[in-house]
Amino acid sequence: MGRGLSDLQKFILKAAAAKPEGTLYNYEICMGYYRWKPNRRNPGAAENNFLPAEIGENKYNSAFVAIRKAYLRLEKRGLVRCVYSWQRRSWAGVDITDRGRQMIKTMPESTII
Repeated sequence: MGRGLSDLQKFILKAAAAKPEGTLYNYEICMGYYRWKPNRRNPGAAENNFLPAEIGENKYNSAFVAIRKAYLRLEKRGLVRCVYSWQRRSWAGVDITDRGRQMIKTMPESTII
């Protein structure tokens, strides 16, 4: 299978597996992995609620590139399926596959973030 999983990929798999429906969205990764706080001015729209100016333009853009690459690499391994948002014309998140759930079960606890 090639190289191991990155910390971000491990987080995505673990977080998606922990959800009953198995779907993990971008904003959940931003809050959980990157520890970003949603904009308080519009707390009901967490998925669109991170201000690049507050986070830093480069940091914001780099995080979304990293998330997208992690999605594609996990999908290539058959561990997730990308969820596409037609309204935004971009990836909204991922659905974990049975293979992804199985991988989480076989990983030593110390390697899962």
